[in-house]
Amino acid sequence: MQDIFGETIQINNLKDLDTTTSFGNAANQYENGRKNLDSDVLCGLILTGSIANIKEVNNISSFTILVNGKTIDSQFSDYQRVKYNDLCCSQNSFLHDNLRKNINSKLAAEIIAETINIVDAIRACELLTPLADFEDWDNTLKGFELLGMNVQFLRARVARLMSIAMEAAAVKDPQRKSKVRLEQAHAEEEMDFLKLKLSKLKKTKERLDDEIESLKVNVVRHEIVFQEVVNAPW
Repeated sequence: MQDIFGETIQINNLKDLDTTTSFGNAANQYENGRKNLDSDVLCGLILTGSIANIKEVNNISSFTILVNGKTIDSQFSDYQRVKYNDLCCSQNSFLHDNLRKNINSKLAAEIIAETINIVDAIRACELLTPLADFEDWDNTLKGFELLGMNVQFLRARVARLMSIAMEAAAVKDPQRKSKVRLEQAHAEEEMDFLKLKLSKLKKTKERLDDEIESLKVNVVRHEIVFQEVVNAPW
């Protein structure tokens, strides 16, 4: 394909690209070049994703992917078309609507396909997924976004998942875990000490309760004896 300065860029297969550099370089090239372009020319670089509004798509059979006025549906499997249709409907727009016109249909299809792959990876990720995977997804999506692909909502999801994963990793930190276990051991020792002290206090209370009852009995007994003496015959 040709870049915005008319120079030819050879891209054979998306799989051969380093998504963190190739797409990023293309995006950077565009960002650097756009500063020197007249705004009217820049507007002319926008391509149309589809002649139909996404809201007019009622089912997968009416969903058509257009790039530079040509359909590229044949470059996708049924699964990919269904997944991309779901993504577009979720955002009420064709995600590739604002891709730059200097991006040919083959590269546009590969960008869309890789976006679908990342979506599948996001859906399949777990809390133990390496943080490097999240970073790779975000770098790739960032490159696509700079080229005009509407993937900001996916980057936001990746950022949120990565944040949670980082918090989970911090919780699993060996030093932190060791410190918590030490505090737990101290707390258990303190509880054992308090339990022993409480047991002693209970016994002391029981002894004092017995003494109080004994005193009450003695008071009553002395009262009876006293009254007997008071009322004894002369």
